[in-house]
Amino acid sequence: MKWNALLSTAASLALVTVLGLTVRFPVHAAAATPETDARSLPRFTEEREAAALCFVKKHLPELAPLLEQLKKNNNGQYQHEIREIFQATEWLADLQDDSKRYELELKIWKAENKAHMLAARLTTAAEDEKKKLELELQALAKDLVELDVAILEVKSEQRREPRENYYSNSTASVAA
Repeated sequence: MKWNALLSTAASLALVTVLGLTVRFPVHAAAATPETDARSLPRFTEEREAAALCFVKKHLPELAPLLEQLKKNNNGQYQHEIREIFQATEWLADLQDDSKRYELELKIWKAENKAHMLAARLTTAAEDEKKKLELELQALAKDLVELDVAILEVKSEQRREPRENYYSNSTASVAA
């Protein structure tokens, strides 16, 4: 779920500022800009809704009650969020052959959505609870930075592997 007050998107990255700590992380397929959201998201169907809710219940069960409440209060926004979640599930499914990247991207999805939920709670929290929520948000921001670095390392490693294989194969054929 995106909360415009928290996220600022620019080109291919997002910036999140939590208590003075700015976090940069890639904007994934599920986090399109508002101008392209409606056009780029898959249309809402009951099957996609069921798949999205199953994914949420498996990976981030604390989001399910919030979605249920959103469905009662603002069905249009609920459908939009379901479409975003479904798109994220499809994008993640495409990564399942690359288990390292899949696990990291799933962790990013979870952390981003936990941060959005905490930010929403922060707006209505009592003063004594705000400090705790701010600390949790700061920890999630740090986690997102570490996950972003890990993703970059995996991508870099994957780009090096084909070149290393090419050079080792060409050296072997020259030696033969």
